[in-house]
Amino acid sequence: MNCPFLDFESEIEVQVLSGSDMGQILHSNVACGNIARHICEQMRSTVCNAIVNNKHKFSLLTDESTTISKLATMIVYVRTSLMVSSL
Repeated sequence: MNCPFLDFESEIEVQVLSGSDMGQILHSNVACGNIARHICEQMRSTVCNAIVNNKHKFSLLTDESTTISKLATMIVYVRTSLMVSSL
């Protein structure tokens, strides 16, 4: 729903008020961020392993820019085609 993790604790409170048993742990925005980060790392690992193990072709595109405040930024795009069964 494109909500920040800071809304997570209030969402838990709403669920508890409506009678849902939410347990006693993982009710903070920090825990929510840690769970999302863990899922991201696992997904990244799965995709990278599929690319390497199946010798898929991939392309890289890099772009560098400088902001008005003179902060250098670089974006690296990776593009590949994976078959669903290879994941």
